[in-house]
Amino acid sequence: FMIAAVTSIAAANSDTWATEIGNNRVKGKTWLIDSHKPVQPGTHGGISFYGTVAAFGGALFISVLFWGFDPTHSFITLTVISVSAFLGCLLDSYLGARFQDKKFTFNGLSLLGVNQMMIDNNTVNWISAGSASLISLILILIIGV
Repeated sequence: FMIAAVTSIAAANSDTWATEIGNNRVKGKTWLIDSHKPVQPGTHGGISFYGTVAAFGGALFISVLFWGFDPTHSFITLTVISVSAFLGCLLDSYLGARFQDKKFTFNGLSLLGVNQMMIDNNTVNWISAGSASLISLILILIIGV
């Protein structure tokens, strides 16, 4: 579970580095992750080369930092954390492109009087970080590290 927790932090850091580098620091072409259409930097679901490289760097940074505090973990563990966190960041971009800031109506379903829901950035971040944690947990259990 410690690996899953670190992966969640690495996924959040990966998303932050991708946003800061890809959107604010380096100017380049940005595309939607789901349709590959050119978009303005900062668009939900937009990815760029530099942002993607920064995303992997952010994930790798947290895994190496974790190893610095607990060097008993293997290279495979660090790889699982980095790759799972990076995949979580890509999932964040995909969910942002497909669902963020869109209203969903549930016809015939009224949960506590609510029949509409809007997926915001916090929800997208929560789902992607949680998914990255689950991916790392499953991989660690399969690999047996």
